[in-house]
Amino acid sequence: MATKKKQKYFEIDEQKKVITLDMSVKPSAADEKFVGILIASGAYKVRQKSEEKAKQMKARAKGLPTDKAILEALAKDEKNLAMYKAIKQVKDATESYNGKNGFFAARSWYLKEVVGKKK
Repeated sequence: MATKKKQKYFEIDEQKKVITLDMSVKPSAADEKFVGILIASGAYKVRQKSEEKAKQMKARAKGLPTDKAILEALAKDEKNLAMYKAIKQVKDATESYNGKNGFFAARSWYLKEVVGKKK
């Protein structure tokens, strides 16, 4: 028997001070009260989760290369492979791309600096 994963009514981003509400989920009384207190405190901004925006992002991501495809493409290019891995590494990152690191920053670097210069 499969179990359903309970969806969350809200998510809190402590760094950006944003509460994201998922309007497709019915909140419990405790959830409503907790979110109300956070909003009333003025410390957090509120935004609604958008299903349409999520669909757009998924469609856009289908055309982009995956980590595996990038690693295969850079297998013979040791310099660029090392740079890609350095940007992708989040903890103790030695390199960054546009001040950011992680997979998405590394993929952006790859598309602009490696693929873009080959064209």
